[in-house]
Amino acid sequence: MSQNAYEINLYPTKAQPQLHIDNLYTAAFLRGFDPVPIETASVLEVGCGTGLNLLPMAQTLPKAEFVGVDYAVRPIQLAKSLAQRMELGNVRFHAADIRDLADDFGSFDYIIVHGFYSWVPEEAREALWRVARGSITPRGVVQVSYNCLPGWLQNQWLRDFCLLHMKRFPGRETQLREAWKLIEALASMKEADNPYAAIAAQTVEKGFATAIHDELGAINQPFYLNQVVARAEQHGFQYLSDAVQKYVPGMQHLSAGEEILTQLAGEDRASQEQYKDFLSLRSFRQSLFTPASHAPTSASFLDLLRRCRVASPLRASAPDEDGNRVYDAPHTILGFHSNNPLLAQLFEEIAAAHPAPVPLAETSAALSRALSGAAPSVVAEFWDLVEDLSRNGVLQTSTRELPIPASVPVKPSMAGIARWEALLNLPLTNLFHRPHPFPDPLHRALAALADGSRSAPEICAALTSLILAQKSSGKGEIPLNGLPVPLLSTQALRGREALLSDPQALNGFLLETVPVELERFRQAGLIVEGDASKQ
Repeated sequence: MSQNAYEINLYPTKAQPQLHIDNLYTAAFLRGFDPVPIETASVLEVGCGTGLNLLPMAQTLPKAEFVGVDYAVRPIQLAKSLAQRMELGNVRFHAADIRDLADDFGSFDYIIVHGFYSWVPEEAREALWRVARGSITPRGVVQVSYNCLPGWLQNQWLRDFCLLHMKRFPGRETQLREAWKLIEALASMKEADNPYAAIAAQTVEKGFATAIHDELGAINQPFYLNQVVARAEQHGFQYLSDAVQKYVPGMQHLSAGEEILTQLAGEDRASQEQYKDFLSLRSFRQSLFTPASHAPTSASFLDLLRRCRVASPLRASAPDEDGNRVYDAPHTILGFHSNNPLLAQLFEEIAAAHPAPVPLAETSAALSRALSGAAPSVVAEFWDLVEDLSRNGVLQTSTRELPIPASVPVKPSMAGIARWEALLNLPLTNLFHRPHPFPDPLHRALAALADGSRSAPEICAALTSLILAQKSSGKGEIPLNGLPVPLLSTQALRGREALLSDPQALNGFLLETVPVELERFRQAGLIVEGDASKQ
């Protein structure tokens, strides 16, 4: 593990939904376990980078405690600076080599280890399990991500190609740039029926800053699931599930594949998942573990699912003559068909409540009446579909109620650290722990001003003053909360430069524009009920 690699080229840390401790809690809960409630949990992230995964959780869960550790000093310095700027007292960051940490480094209910396991030497992996065993609480959950076999073998071909090509050039930076040119060239042929091109296109989508540490890193060791499970068991852990419930294409969905799973995989969950990896060529996993002494209840997955909330990006089309409806959404591969009327009602409830998740146990009166009046076979099919859709990630499941308003509040507040992310020109992290890019300066300034203390007209008046102040100063940027924003470069003013000479007209234009943009924020899960500082 090279210290300089992560000092010179920062790894692009960001919030990710599967890394939120609510997701880890829900995954363990659905398998009958009793994890610690997230509101007062203690959390450790190994390989935290610049802290942008922990900081939004620290803001929205003020009674929980968070600790981030990273081998590289520079990202930790940035993380500390961000925490100080945001006045977050419940998160700490340490620059440290995990091999130097004590066995009982702390007491943690959740340990997040993302982008670490496949990219460090063996002694660091062993140190991870040692620290996890000594620091996890009896009901704790550990998340470990890694490149997994056999699917990652196709990525290995691309990596080997790049490593061979890099030997022709002097200096690490030159080697990386030349390897990236090769990856881009291969990706340009993605229409060809060739795994190099397909994997290269996926790598390009991730971006150069990620690829230089992942695909082109000094170490990249893939594992079979059963290898990671065996290592975890040696240190007193049991396998739970994957942190990401998603539909994985593969032969396991064919009748012959289902027969293999039924007859050959056995009852052990880890063995079943390993068989699925072979049948699907899965290439990445985010496995969850809990102490072996943490015993589950006998409650079924479906019984526990009924106590959760669900959301989905899919929407139902109009029914055809046979009552079938297509459920799909742009840019997804999750579409499916069904003629179950109860499922159609559920998805209508989901669409109406968007972006707030729908509680399955407390759905609307219309769905409740439909369930009570439907034939038993239709109801049974409905619950089978709900369970299957949840296991495949089509229904996104959570256990907590989020403070999402039904409309934009009179004095809107941005979620979590989004106001600061806007000023730092970072994607805005929503209540689902998912970053959304809003690069336009108007959005950035609007997000910064939406702190719960101003109405929409007051925000417009403040924006008007800022825009005119930048114009009169002749500078390229205007300070907002101590950070620069180039408001005059907003796309909204292109072709409308005459507004800059008429403050009243400019304010009137913003009074039309700002409510629309605030609703966009709300639809993205970026507006909360009440005071943002208390969320």
